[in-house]
Order: sequence, then structure tokens, then C-alpha cells
Amino acid sequence: MIRVPQMTGKLCDYGCGRQAIYTFKNGKNCCCKHNQQCPSIRKKNSEGTTGHKGRSFSIEERKQASKKFKSLWKDPKSKFNTEEYRNKIKNFGEHNGFYKGEFTTEQLNKIKDGNRIAWKNPLSTFNSKEYRDLLKKRQKEFRSSIKGKLLSSNAARKRWSDENEKKKHSETIKEKWNIGCYTNNRTPSGRKTKPEIQLQEILDLLFPEKYRYTGDHSFWVGRKNPDFKMNHKKKVIEVFGVYWHGKEMTKVCNLQHELDYLSYYRKYGYDCLIIWENESKSSIINKLQDFQGIT
Repeated sequence: MIRVPQMTGKLCDYGCGRQAIYTFKNGKNCCCKHNQQCPSIRKKNSEGTTGHKGRSFSIEERKQASKKFKSLWKDPKSKFNTEEYRNKIKNFGEHNGFYKGEFTTEQLNKIKDGNRIAWKNPLSTFNSKEYRDLLKKRQKEFRSSIKGKLLSSNAARKRWSDENEKKKHSETIKEKWNIGCYTNNRTPSGRKTKPEIQLQEILDLLFPEKYRYTGDHSFWVGRKNPDFKMNHKKKVIEVFGVYWHGKEMTKVCNLQHELDYLSYYRKYGYDCLIIWENESKSSIINKLQDFQGIT
């Protein structure tokens, strides 16, 4: 059963001095969903291992307790060695998502509901500035790590290989276009890729001040955003990445993919030149000269 927060009008019974918003079955009021999350309890736990009525265990006492439990596990007459007890431990592990690393749908929904309630609670730790700053810092560190990049890349490939997921994403984007969520200056911000930067340098060298970068969503032809546009003329340049414009993603051969783009721009009266990121510099220069009509 999920505990629902509600203002009790009383202070936390565990000594933190905060407003209580949960009432437990034992009749005690607490500021958190679980008493172990209360700042007062957490402080006591951080001070060391405590025993009965908050009394701290000495190192000697802990050693004695450890020795006693080890002897009980070895004793064939102990309850720890009964089949009933071992099955109980085994069943507990099999139904515990943290133990096996797998959760049932019911367990996941319960965790999600609990997290949603916690995030909505203004007194929750999740809503403190310190926690949010820590979360941002850890997310940034993980994304920049090799493991984070690998997991992100694998997740993206898996998601985009699912036809149902691609169809769902396509319908969502179309719906946003129709209701006006995307405009020329309100789409997700675009940044120059390495191939676009290299092409910009070649354009500035061969045709200074003739082409401007428009891949930042500053210029649109229908629903397509070309990477470069020639000033005062209907000429655009598209830079294709090998992965995102390759056969694996487009499901058509590269030539057909190029023809689709060329016909789309031609429909609006634009000439389009396509540059692939793996083309050599000499090949790009020859293409640009032919596109400009220079022999």
C-alpha cells in the first residue's frame, strides 16, 4: 500500500523538528515516507552502529556477535540450517528486485508511484537545492564517462531499430509541427558538427561571404533545415553523416536517399548539393566548383 502524504498538524516524532506529513501504523508521525529517511534518524545512523535504545556497540561486542552468528550457521541443529528457513531466505531473494536485478511490472509501478509522490512533496529531499545540484553533477559526470556514452549510444540504436518506436516518434513530431510547437527559432538548438565546421572553412576559402550557415534552424525550406544556403540565390548544401543518413537508419540505399532530398528541394525551386562526411577534401572542392558552375 502506498503512503499518501498529508498535513497532520504535528511535528515529527523522531526529533528532527520538521512538520510531520506521514502517520505510521504504530501511531508515530514522521516528516518522511520512511522513518530511516528522517534527518534525525539518518544522523544517528551515521554516528555509528547502535544497539538497544540507541546504545553504541563496541568493537569487542560486534566481534562477539559475529562469532556467535557464525557458530549458529555451522550448528546443524540451528534454525538457520533448517530447510524451512533456507527456503524462506531463497524465496525472499527471488521476489526481491534489488537482489536479482529484475523487477516485476507491479514492483516497477509501485516504485514509480512512490517516486512521483516524493518529487511532488515540497519537504522532500528531492526538492532541496543541494540534492538537485548533486544530481546534475552526477548526471554530467556519468554522461561524459565512457560507460555513459556507450550505454547512451546502445540505447539510441536499440530504440531506433524498433519500428513501433520510430512510428510513435514520427507521429509525435508531426503532431508538434501541426500545433505549432516547432517554429524556425524554437526547434531544438543545433550546433555545428565537425564535418560542417570543415565545410565552412572550405566555403570561406573558395567563396568568401557567399554562403552562410543555416543548420542552426535559422532558415527552412518546407520542413527541412539545410546546413548552408547561398546568399541571394536558391542554392543549399546538406552535410550527411554516415550513420544518421546511412542505410541502417534510412532503410534505403544512399543514392535513393540523396535523390529523395534533391527532389524535395527541387519541389520548392532550390538546387541542393549533398556532401558526405567521409568525402576527401579534393572531392568536396570539385563538387563545390561544379555546383557553382566553375570549370
